[in-house]
Amino acid sequence: MPQKSTQTARKKLKAGGLKAELVGVVLLTVSVTAAIVYIPWLLTSQRNINNIAAQVNEQITQDTSQEVERLFDNVQSTQQTIGLAIKRDLIDINDPQQRDPFLLSILQTHSNYTFVQFAYPNGNYAGAQRVGASKGKDDIFKLHFRQWDAQTRIADKNTTIYRLDGQQLKVIGREKIQEPNWYAPLRPWYQDAIESIDRTVWTEYVYRSTNTPGLDANITLHKDGKLIGVIGVGFELKIFPNTCKNSKAEEKKGLYSSSMSRAR
Repeated sequence: MPQKSTQTARKKLKAGGLKAELVGVVLLTVSVTAAIVYIPWLLTSQRNINNIAAQVNEQITQDTSQEVERLFDNVQSTQQTIGLAIKRDLIDINDPQQRDPFLLSILQTHSNYTFVQFAYPNGNYAGAQRVGASKGKDDIFKLHFRQWDAQTRIADKNTTIYRLDGQQLKVIGREKIQEPNWYAPLRPWYQDAIESIDRTVWTEYVYRSTNTPGLDANITLHKDGKLIGVIGVGFELKIFPNTCKNSKAEEKKGLYSSSMSRAR
């Protein structure tokens, strides 16, 4: 009897060991099978994710590049529009009642622009500036006019401040200061435009009023062979959150002078 019990116990032990081995084999088989299925799926999935990420990045780069190109083209079109309006006597650039609303309307129409300006050979300057939203409210605009005095070598700067209320610009303030030696023809962007002769020249700037980098596009305007002035359009680089500089756009435009230290 004891021997039989021992044999039975041994059989049970062997049977239990076999079951354990079978369970182990099954688990191993399942694990191997899962690995065979999962690992290629994981690799494929990872490749798909990488491909999707690459495509998204490529699309972002392409969209940004196209946005920059459109903005550059729009700036040059705006300069041409201003030039034609002056040449055809549609506006009198020397009459503030015509000039000021004209410059402000251009700035309102193009939300990406920061500056629209006209600099005169006699040293005077007129410019419309978008300052930006004030505490989440409507946009703030400034209209600057500098009157150059050749004797004192001082420019009297008069600034009218507007708030855009709906579609209407409402005057909310005025400022007046004197700026010694602020003579338009001596400004770097003015001289760059003169050297380029009827070609748009792009100048990198730090806008003193907002302390942000930006680009100015300036071009000379002639009428009947006489220099009338320099037309400028500028925008801050912060409108491009992903790129501060676009090499393709810079190469396309050709004339591009870097002068970050030049403040307006």
